[in-house]
Amino acid sequence: VRSAAVRALGSFATDLRVAEKLRELVKDPSLRVRLALIEAVQRSMNPALFGILDEMSVRDQEGRIRRAARDSIRKIREILGKGTQKEVLDELEKIRAQERQLEERLSKLESLR
Repeated sequence: VRSAAVRALGSFATDLRVAEKLRELVKDPSLRVRLALIEAVQRSMNPALFGILDEMSVRDQEGRIRRAARDSIRKIREILGKGTQKEVLDELEKIRAQERQLEERLSKLESLR
């Protein structure tokens, strides 16, 4: 039931509250919920949520989740096409990587307090 609800949230991902809830589900203990999250983000085609897929493709402990996230990223790239859109996506990926690094640094600094 929860995984079906998460999939349905993908249709409403332009709402900031929904987007935040989707971001929280990255760490959900349920494999099915995390797989549904990947599907919801892909279905939403909301660039603001693509970082979720990046994070899951690298950080999730479950190999099936990492693979599904990478496949979803690949499908999104195919849908968005080549040329200018691909360049924008590549730049967006670089920015997301920098954001993750900054978040990690901030967490380390905060833990030192």
